[in-house]
This record gives sequence, structure tokens and C-alpha cells, in this order.
Amino acid sequence: MIEAKGIEKAYGRLQVLRGVDLSVAQGEMVSIVGSSGAGKTTLLQILGTLDAPDHGSVAYQGVDLFSKKESELAAFRNQQIGFVFQFHHLLPEFNALENIFLPGLIAGGSKAALEERARELLEYFKIGDRADHLAGELSGGEQQRVAVARALMNRPQLLLADEPSGNLDSKNASEMHQLFKDLQRDMGQTIVLITHNQELADLADRALRMQDGLLITS
Repeated sequence: MIEAKGIEKAYGRLQVLRGVDLSVAQGEMVSIVGSSGAGKTTLLQILGTLDAPDHGSVAYQGVDLFSKKESELAAFRNQQIGFVFQFHHLLPEFNALENIFLPGLIAGGSKAALEERARELLEYFKIGDRADHLAGELSGGEQQRVAVARALMNRPQLLLADEPSGNLDSKNASEMHQLFKDLQRDMGQTIVLITHNQELADLADRALRMQDGLLITS
């Protein structure tokens, strides 16, 4: 599905990525671990087209992403990639249902259809009864489930997760780990995730380690 070749990225004199190669197949779950500052998040941002490499290429289903215009990349991100971060980044003025269907509104979907899709996701994540609760009225685990549901709203082909359980207690973290495995099984979701949690890393089909700006087998 996605193939990165020779990815290099520097910030000033700091060389973060030194020629990273990564191929991810449809329906595969890949984890990336490594010390803080190793370049994991930078790589994920490039895979998600939030940042551009200094050198190298990223192809999605055979198409070079960085040959696209910025407006085309924005549409691609909205429709094909779901992002999950360590912090949920829910909008506090909206309830759980509204937070989930916002990406669909941006894509131009009808509100009725989007609400139906959002409710389906809430039920799948077993928080259907929290649909009308504001973000601040949800527990940490519920907030992160809403964030994952929001990432899946537009049925993206690729889910990118950066420390998705890093802000959760051990019980909620364990449940979040199983949730990613369930998404792979039930929806055929392709997932690339960054984590410091070895339990989550070990659930992946492949566990890689970022070291010295390169990816190696964990």
C-alpha cells in the first residue's frame, strides 16, 4: 500500500532521518519503537504527508505523494489517512458524536449520513451511550476511543498512530492495544503505529526499531 524509499530529513544541522526505507502491505500492522528523539514521529509525519522529506519518496498505491499539489495532499489526508495522537485533541465545545463526524463534514458529506456513521463507530467502540456528552465529560479512555473513531470516520485506508496509549492508565492502555488489533481484524485496517509500550509493539505483524535515523528489525 505504501512504500517509502531513501527518506532523509534534517532540521538545521540535526540529521533526523538518514535514508529510511519502509514498505507496508494492505491490512498489515507495523509498530515502530525507539528512544525519544530517534525520528519516529518525523517519519510518521512524512508518511502522513504532514511534512515533506528533504530527499526520498513516498508512494501510496504506486502514486508519488509529494508530486501532488498541497490542496491535493490535504484532500488525500482527509479521505485516505486517519491520525491518532497521544493526546486526543477533541474540540471541547462539541459532544462525542460531533467530534467524530467533523472530518466527514470537511469532506462534504451529508450530516444525516455522517451522524449514522458516527453512531456506528460509537457502538463499535462500546461508548454509544456517551454520544451526547461533551469531551470534558468523558473519561480519558473514552476520549481516546472517540479520537480513534474520528480518525476512522471517512473510512481511511491507512491509520497512523503516535503513542496512542501513552496518556492512558494501564487498564485503558491494554484495552486500547486490543482495539487496534480488533480494527485490523474486523475492518482490515492498515496500521502504522509508534509506541514505547512493548505490549502494543508486540501485537503488530512486524515490530521495527528506529535507531540512528534508520529502521531496523526490533
